[in-house]
Amino acid sequence: MVNPNKDESALIFNIQRYSVHDGPGIRTIVFLKGCPLRCPWCANPEGLDLQKTLLHNENLCSGCGRCENVCPEHAITFTPNGKAQINRQKCTLCEKCVSVCWADAFKVFGTPMTVNDILHEVIKDEVFYRRSGGGLTVSGGEPLMHSQFLSLLLQHAKEDYHLNTAIETTCHAAESSFRSVLPHLDVVLSDIKLIDPQRHRKVIGVSNETILHNLKMLTNDFPQMKLWLR
Repeated sequence: MVNPNKDESALIFNIQRYSVHDGPGIRTIVFLKGCPLRCPWCANPEGLDLQKTLLHNENLCSGCGRCENVCPEHAITFTPNGKAQINRQKCTLCEKCVSVCWADAFKVFGTPMTVNDILHEVIKDEVFYRRSGGGLTVSGGEPLMHSQFLSLLLQHAKEDYHLNTAIETTCHAAESSFRSVLPHLDVVLSDIKLIDPQRHRKVIGVSNETILHNLKMLTNDFPQMKLWLR
């Protein structure tokens, strides 16, 4: 069992249960915050930053102004047409706006969780993993930004609970970070953004050289690893 006093932690912005599209069988997906890429089509923008993030859903906002009244830093104001504006420099993420918003238009993403905390949630669905061949998938953001924590999480998921383990990664990380987690994995899911290096740099903001290098390393040095390219 993982040491319950272990203080290693990372910011988690979602834990999604009963997934059937992110690895074999029925799986629980743990989403880590932080990503080095800025893809225009990002499906999880709340996971881009390494810090806690306050998001406001304009579609849910009624413009009642309760959030503006309770904000101690006066970081929330409303335009004449009733649109909320957040001054990110003033906001301290006290979450008072979240607590008074009856429409749930405000939400803070990013909860610090230890390896023990995460596995305590993941193992609740152990019976589904056993029956379906599923397990734990770690996603993001980019999970390799937390390679030390990720390696520890995957290691204990396998050693303590014998779970099938997978990560969803862009492969945009130092080779050493990628190598450190591979011994604890059964499946790597990687989404190729763009093959052409010039288009990749123009659209994503960085070269795809590191990504392609890591994929070649994976296939050459870990031929037994299941690789799902998407």
